Amino acid sequence: MTTTRSFSLSVLVASLVLGTQVWGANTLADAFKEGKVNGTIKSMYRDADISGQESRGFAMGGELGYVTGKLYGFGAGFTFQTSHTLGLKNNNLAEVDTSVATSKSDLSEAYLSYTFDKTLIKVGRQYIDTPLVSTSTSRMYNDIMEGATITNTSLSDTTLILGVISQYQYRFGDMENYDNNIYTLYARNKSVKGLDITLQGTTQEDERSLLFVDGAYMFPMNFPITIGTQYLGDYADIVGEKDSYLYGFMVGTKLGGISLSAYYNKTAKDGDVTYGYGQGTDWTYNSVQWLSGYTAGTESYQAKLSYDFEHVGIKGLSALTRYAIFNNSVDAGNDAKEWDIDVKYKFSGAMKGFETRLRYADISYNQLGKPNEHDFRFIANYNF
Repeated sequence: MTTTRSFSLSVLVASLVLGTQVWGANTLADAFKEGKVNGTIKSMYRDADISGQESRGFAMGGELGYVTGKLYGFGAGFTFQTSHTLGLKNNNLAEVDTSVATSKSDLSEAYLSYTFDKTLIKVGRQYIDTPLVSTSTSRMYNDIMEGATITNTSLSDTTLILGVISQYQYRFGDMENYDNNIYTLYARNKSVKGLDITLQGTTQEDERSLLFVDGAYMFPMNFPITIGTQYLGDYADIVGEKDSYLYGFMVGTKLGGISLSAYYNKTAKDGDVTYGYGQGTDWTYNSVQWLSGYTAGTESYQAKLSYDFEHVGIKGLSALTRYAIFNNSVDAGNDAKEWDIDVKYKFSGAMKGFETRLRYADISYNQLGKPNEHDFRFIANYNF
């Protein structure tokens, strides 16, 4: 990818379209008056020991978004995000977690929209949340994507998304052009009671095509049981790189506030699987807090227990723990285990909108001499 200017031609064209369609209209002022503001005040602390290197990072910042009202179906949206270390950084740069402790500000969304007949068209910078194309929100700073998307909900219990992505910014990096555009088609259907099916495909010329299929069914019974399966195919168009795939199964149940589930994934020995575009594309079952299982020849197993404390009178508190095992038949040095704890609390009453989250991962390897790792994160956000 090659570096480009922050504002691409697509946004400029979108602005011109907006100008020719609505500028000068008598109700333009109303479109802005009817707009909605939303935002998040964020803070995050991370302490990690990965590959024998300890690092820490703290930052505060947030997002401020504004979406105009509609004028003849046209609208626009803008989101500004910022992150600042406040000078609280280790003097030893090798021990600074730069995925958190970096100061930067961006106009991360700037798009023109048009809405008609249960269809939304967006052109420009935007956040995207699909299995194969997705903005990451796991750190202080979100990824940024630029392109065009068309979302349609005309069919009953069905969402369709058609998109083309031309530029991408990885967290604190710079906006860059993809050498070739990424085209994607996403579909999700829940028209059959208890059945949830998701399909998505992407293609990028001279690179690869990806296919993701995920299905889950909840049996209609007093003791609810959900079963699921998924497939991720990676069809490479690069000399010397082989096609590969990953598949998986799950089963889960829920009783009161307790949820129990088990997961299995297996990646082919032919090669590693590319999981998608953007750091938020971690939708496979055993993509846990740190490990993922996309490496060739990996079999992974996970047991997960979660609990909603509202069932014992503590509204807003939820927690989960999970244990995942990764065995690799190609390279035993990739054998690993991960244990996670994740606790969330959403305040209510006068503190409504404020939420905290604690995440901890303990990672161990079977390879002799390879040290254990940990990843601790504490997040406090206020949404408004």
